[in-house]
Amino acid sequence: LACIKDGISYPELAPNTFSFNSPQGACPTCDGLGGLLEFDPELVIPNKNMSLREGAIKPWAKRTSIHHVEQLQEIARNCGFDWNAPVKELKANQLKTLLFGAGNDESAVAKSGRKACTFEGIIPLLKKRYDETDSFATQWELEQYMNYQTCPDCNGSRLRKESLAIKVAGLNIHEITRMSVVRSLDFFKELKLTPKESVIAGRILKEIRERLGFLKHVGLDYITLDRGSATLSGGEGQRIRLATQ
Repeated sequence: LACIKDGISYPELAPNTFSFNSPQGACPTCDGLGGLLEFDPELVIPNKNMSLREGAIKPWAKRTSIHHVEQLQEIARNCGFDWNAPVKELKANQLKTLLFGAGNDESAVAKSGRKACTFEGIIPLLKKRYDETDSFATQWELEQYMNYQTCPDCNGSRLRKESLAIKVAGLNIHEITRMSVVRSLDFFKELKLTPKESVIAGRILKEIRERLGFLKHVGLDYITLDRGSATLSGGEGQRIRLATQ
């Protein structure tokens, strides 16, 4: 299960390989949740008509320390924008530097002969504070500026890349569960297998077709198998339990 040329290796396959509730199958970035709680620039700076001096950065508006003020003034000088100007007047690269930092990227600062701005960025600073604090009150306060975003590594599939690399008829398990019940039922009915594969998969396919058939018979042919339980209506939940029974 390894490629000498590319250095890629895969673990032995097991049922847990395809479960996002298991460490063997869950995406390591989001722990199988499909998304991450990240700071949202639109919530951090909700009113772009305000300037930095007026408190445009909402998490810092009430308790802006001298240190934060000095950092913002420095980045304003080095990146060539007005501390008193509304945020909406900033150029795209200036706003990006303000939010995510410039590091040592000389292209992100004005060619004024000054040392490159090394401001970390508002969002990295907020994230550091969120990760390092032991105060639930502080975490709750910062979570007001965060949103649930799709995991960049698994794209919401909740599975690790090794699990998604395994395909049946050209589709991985996430692509199949994104189908509606009726479409996935057709997929498994029309699946073409060799005689040997048919012997191996016979019992599995029988179970899959029967369970999908139950969901179709109780009127849930339109839902997709990857639907979160929290998105289901009360009636849909009852019919799923009926199909399970």
